[in-house]
Amino acid sequence: PLPGSRRFRRARSRLDQTMHRIIADRRSDDRDRGDLLSLLMLARDEEGDGSGMSDVQLRDETLTIFLAGHETTANALAWTWHLLSRNPDAESRLHAELEAVLGGRTPAPGDLPALEYTRRVLAESMRLYPRAWVLGRRPLEAFEIGGHHVPADSIVLMSANAAATTRLRLI
Repeated sequence: PLPGSRRFRRARSRLDQTMHRIIADRRSDDRDRGDLLSLLMLARDEEGDGSGMSDVQLRDETLTIFLAGHETTANALAWTWHLLSRNPDAESRLHAELEAVLGGRTPAPGDLPALEYTRRVLAESMRLYPRAWVLGRRPLEAFEIGGHHVPADSIVLMSANAAATTRLRLI
């Protein structure tokens, strides 16, 4: 129970309480407000029992977006702008597609299929510079990789940049 640990636990508890209060308020008035929390609350498990997310799932998803989602988006956009600044032809083509499809208006979800070049620019940028520098996974079953045994339910960390390089070498 060091002071830093106590502060962390208090802060985590305050975040949990705040998120659970917001979720409870939303559950009492279930109208769609057009935001991310409404979207998550209206989502249904179409492959399972058709139920919605529990309060704990909603808290986990919203805190993930709140605490980490902005950083990965910022990283993806920063690297994309950097790469475009080094390739004026690609930047011009991107702007031409945006103007042709959107005509200066804010994009809507229905515009996404028509923004093919934009999607490819973002995908290539994220391939070259992944949004997160490390990915963590917990395997359901034991497996072997590179001569190393990895037990089920262990924590496996992988560098996204190393993974992209390895994939390229394997192709």
